[in-house]
Amino acid sequence: MSLVRLISTAMLALGPLPSFASDALSAQDCAALWQAYGVAHASCREALGGRKADPPSAEAVPETAPLVPSTPPVAPGGLTRQERQDNLVFSAGNAVIDQGMSEQLDRLAGVLETPPLEEACLRLVGHANRTAGDDRAANVRLAQDRAEAVADAIRARLSKPGRIREVTNVGDHQPLPGRPVSAPLNRRVTIYARRCP
Repeated sequence: MSLVRLISTAMLALGPLPSFASDALSAQDCAALWQAYGVAHASCREALGGRKADPPSAEAVPETAPLVPSTPPVAPGGLTRQERQDNLVFSAGNAVIDQGMSEQLDRLAGVLETPPLEEACLRLVGHANRTAGDDRAANVRLAQDRAEAVADAIRARLSKPGRIREVTNVGDHQPLPGRPVSAPLNRRVTIYARRCP
């Protein structure tokens, strides 16, 4: 199950998630969290002007609120909301977690540390794009390196790092739907979440 579907299912069943254990988030972080995951929690009440149990109002969270405050390596314009939630997109030829991804992972870890998502286990799948002359074996290694980098970053943020159950890759064999294998948005790690057995 994709991460967004797990979060949406949990929210429908249990209502808004409780506040994070950390200090209150800034208005920018609250807006980005709402835009990225649709999560409203108590620590955002004052920052976004909503009541404790309500999502932020439309005026408080503009439609154009970015997923992450810094500029990502690839413009997210070509991604659906679900694709933005389920994937971290890398720059060409690397597996480096940049500032924007780090901030996205901070928010994701915060969501994953709240009930009922604190019981979710993760599967991370690395991907690569393919252009003329690319070495497929190198793409497989790069996709695995990307998945391992994301796994390390998430483990460092979770109270139970063992919740990451699988870290794998598919190289350049599974491009995003409707996109050619050469599309830059295929340089990504997809995050799948399910209830731990």
